[in-house]
Amino acid sequence: QDAALNAKAVLGYGLPASFDDLPDGEAKEMIKQGNFYPIAKTIISDTEANNFPMPDPSNPMDVFLDESKKIVVADEKSGGSAYSYSAAYKARMKELSKDMNVKGKNLFHPIRLALTGEMSGQDVTKQL
Repeated sequence: QDAALNAKAVLGYGLPASFDDLPDGEAKEMIKQGNFYPIAKTIISDTEANNFPMPDPSNPMDVFLDESKKIVVADEKSGGSAYSYSAAYKARMKELSKDMNVKGKNLFHPIRLALTGEMSGQDVTKQL
C-alpha cells in the first residue's frame, strides 16, 4: 500500500506555474525561510554534473534491504549496503548540511520538496 501511494504521489508530481499557485501553505512558509532555492539549485547542479547520488537502476530494491539483505521494516532505518545508494545519499546530505550551514528540517524539508514535491512522506531514498 505504501509503495502504491508513493508511486501515485511521485508520478503525479507537477511543479506549479508560480509560487502563488503552490497549494501547500506549509511549503510556502518553508520556501519563505530562504533555504529552498539555494538547496534546490545545488541539487540541480549536482545532478547535472553527475555528482548527486542516484539509485542503481539494475538494483532498485537495494534501499528496501539491510546489509544482510533482509527487508527494512522500520521507517527510521535505511536499507542498502555500506556502498549503496542510501549510504551515498546520506553522505551527500551531510556534506550539503556542512557546506550550506543548514541542519535538520531546514535542510531536509527543502530537499524533500525539491525532490518529491511533498513536505512529508516515506524516506526520500525509497521514493527516488
